[in-house]
Order: sequence, then structure tokens, then C-alpha cells
Amino acid sequence: MKASREARAAFERLARTPERDLGLGALLIAAEERPALDPEAWLGRLDDLAAGLARRAEGRVSAQSRVDALRGYLYDELGFRGNREDYYDPRNSFLDQVLERRLGIPITLAVVVLEIARRIAWPMEGIGAPGHFLIRYVADPCIVIDPFSGEVLSDAEPRQGRAEAASNREILARILRNLKQVYLERKRWEDALACCDRILLLEPELAGELRDRGLLWERLGCAAPARADYERFLQLAPADPTSPAIRSRLRALPAASSRIH
Repeated sequence: MKASREARAAFERLARTPERDLGLGALLIAAEERPALDPEAWLGRLDDLAAGLARRAEGRVSAQSRVDALRGYLYDELGFRGNREDYYDPRNSFLDQVLERRLGIPITLAVVVLEIARRIAWPMEGIGAPGHFLIRYVADPCIVIDPFSGEVLSDAEPRQGRAEAASNREILARILRNLKQVYLERKRWEDALACCDRILLLEPELAGELRDRGLLWERLGCAAPARADYERFLQLAPADPTSPAIRSRLRALPAASSRIH
């Protein structure tokens, strides 16, 4: 429990300036549930992967040759791949497990690629495509990669090449949203609530997340924090389609609140 609290405190500090270290932020997400995790050890693993890629790409200066080296090293040689067999396994959202098992989902595999690229000063960035997450090597023209398969999207739509890059804050929030959805499907309400908490550390005024956290507080029998989240949601998004239902829930909340034990 102490280690989990320490991981949350460290994530809260990082959330103030998340652009500094995407890898550490992703590892702190994992560390809250996996208290024995040592982020420094896994950051060292990323260092080793970056060094391995730098050796294999030595002398390659064109964008295409570098992307070919990255794909050959990570996906062909080391066997990183998307977890098609169990896409909704929570471990797919934990960076240490993705590095250990070489299995993940698009967002966490993208973090592996982006963190390796950053270490060797390659201009790569994430793109938050609808329903998916892609990587772009910034060049002329840009090269778009699917991190789930390692494939180059040679027929990528022009808008993907021009799409705005996702910030570290957005990437970390996306990891947490994916993890939250996994927990909701498994009825792990307290774990889903912890995801909401951390998303709101990254984006404090995110109305939909306040609403969702309020619903989880209510489900857990905690009326006072549910009331606070519902009220803030209605202040921020009075015209949201779900606002009438939230107003009804707010009126129905009991005056007293129980606690999670």
C-alpha cells in the first residue's frame, strides 16, 4: 500500500510537467498496481533497446532506412507485437509488462518506440487517430507506422501525415482511459476509479471524466465525492447530453456518505 501511495505521489508530481518523461509516466501508471516495480530498472531497459537500435542503424540517415532498421530490430528480431489473442489483458497497458512480454496494445507499443527514438534523437511522434494510435517519423514525406503490427502504412491518408502530434499528457491519459475501460468491463470499480483520478491529475477540467468518477463514487456508496464530481461536471458541461441524467442522480444522492473499506 505504501509503495502504491508513493507511485501515486510521483505520478502527481509528473502530471504537472508530463512532457519531460513519457516513459517514466507510463511506468508510474504500472507501479501503482504493481508496487514492486522499479521504474529505473525499466528505464534502463529502454536505454538498452535504444543502444541496440543505434548500433543496427549506424550510418543510416534517410527516414526510410531508419524506419526499416527500427522495424527489423523491434518487430522481427525482438518479436514485439500486438496482443491479438488477449487485447484487453490489463498487462497490455503496463509498460514494464509490455517490455517483458513484448506484447501490448497500440498506445503502449507506441510508447516503447517513441522512448527509444527519443533516446537516439530520431524525430518520431505519436498520432491519436480515431480508434487507433499511430507513429509518425517526421520527414518529407512523413512515414506513418502502425505500432501494433510494425507495418508502414504506405497508403496512409494524407490527414494522418498532417495530423497534430499527441502530447505526452494526451498519451498518458489515453493509456489510463484504455485501462479504465478494461477495469469497467471486469467490474473492478476501485481500480477504474484510480484511473479516473490520474486522468484528472493530467486534465483537471475534463468534464466527462468528472462525470465518470462521480458514477464510480456513487456505485461504491460514497455520496459526498460523487456529489462534488457531479456538481463540477454540470458546471463545466451543462448542455452535455448526459446532464439531465446526472441532475437526476444528484437529486437522488443521500445526504450522508459511506466510505470504502
